This record gives sequence, structure tokens and C-alpha cells, in this order.
Amino acid sequence: MKKNIDGVIAFWSSPMGINELNEKKNTEIYPNPNSGEFTISMRGIPGKTLLEVYNIAGQLIYTTPVMGGTNSPIDIGDRAAGEYLYRILSESGKLISKGMFVICK
Repeated sequence: MKKNIDGVIAFWSSPMGINELNEKKNTEIYPNPNSGEFTISMRGIPGKTLLEVYNIAGQLIYTTPVMGGTNSPIDIGDRAAGEYLYRILSESGKLISKGMFVICK
């Protein structure tokens, strides 16, 4: 699917739901839905990775390094309620995982 919102073009290859967290099932965000404070669990992913969070318009709103194989607390509670997309990238920029979560206020 392709969306053009305010000059931002976002491409999403498949629909995602709350229960479909990622394609490879190697990451998990909980709780989901959440208040903007959540934990990302990355089992079976070695080394340093990068978490990117996008709003539904496709704009990058948050990024942080996270260590694979760990549970990392994330706090983006200052963001508005809504649906957010995330990607986990390797140090080389390769997509490891992607999914969606919901912030409820």
C-alpha cells in the first residue's frame, strides 16, 4: 500500500494488526496496547540494533539503539494516542523485524 500524506510517501507491503507484531516473530512489544511505555523483547537477535518508530503518516518520530537478546524498556509516553509502526535494523541497516503497536491514553 502507498500513502501520500502531506508530501510524505510511506510504503507498507502487508496489513498489520495488533497481534501480528512482526514477520519473523523474533521481537515482541508488551504490553500492546500501551501508554507509550513498553518493553521490546528481542530474542535470537545478536548484537547491536536500532529501533525506529514511525507515526501512521510514515514520519520517523523516535529512534534508539537497543541490544539484541535483551528486554529494553522504551518510553515515548509524550506521543499522542494512535497506531505506530516500528522497525528493528541491524548495524548494517538490514531490516530484522517490523510491526505495529498502539498507544492508548
